[in-house]
Amino acid sequence: MVLVCHDHKFIFLKTRKTAGTSIEMLLEPLCTPPGRTVTERTSGCASKHGIVGFRLLGEKTEPPSVWRSHMPAYQVRRELPREQWQTYRKLSCLRNPFDRSVSLFFWLRDAGGLPPFSSLDAARAAFRRFILEGNMKADKSIVHRKGKFILDGFIRFEALVSDTAEMAERLRLPVNAAEMPRSKDKTSRLSGIPVSDYFDTETARATCDQLAWMFEHGGYSRHPEDANARKPGKADPFFNLPRPQPA
Repeated sequence: MVLVCHDHKFIFLKTRKTAGTSIEMLLEPLCTPPGRTVTERTSGCASKHGIVGFRLLGEKTEPPSVWRSHMPAYQVRRELPREQWQTYRKLSCLRNPFDRSVSLFFWLRDAGGLPPFSSLDAARAAFRRFILEGNMKADKSIVHRKGKFILDGFIRFEALVSDTAEMAERLRLPVNAAEMPRSKDKTSRLSGIPVSDYFDTETARATCDQLAWMFEHGGYSRHPEDANARKPGKADPFFNLPRPQPA
């Protein structure tokens, strides 16, 4: 999905497995006429307030619409007037690439109706194939255009509420980050297993190569062990957003 807010002049570009749906649901009322109900699965909406792409309905069931989940930046730019693209703040969300890869792996299995693993060894073997076959959906096209990183700021998965609150303050958005909806919580991911336990030297290197832009712009460590604590990356997520003005 993608959000375009005319009233507050921002574009939200949705990356995978970064709490994007929860953030979308929080911000969606800013992009629609008053009174529209926000649901996890939703059809698209376009009005004087903004644009909401369809979410979790699937390409086959949704009436044809260009506005959809995980739209690459070049498509969003193509559909918007030049002035809006150039002046609206472009926002998204990031997550430690090692943690994201594990989460994406289990989410795709669940979406495909595959059974839970009977052991950690079986999960590791399947995960290793997943990584080395290049299935991590790098999402680079969502936040890059013509090879350039286009975001003005991002919310870190590991600091979801506090980053959302600060972003809302900087952009004067009338939302309460503490009331963020929870989405897609159910997963067959093995509980209590550290992120680093899924990786070996080869899969860690492949993750660093395939998701290089996330490590670079998010300031995340390239060592899987550092992902276990689920701490935010060291990069400034608000690098191109205005600082809050004193009252």
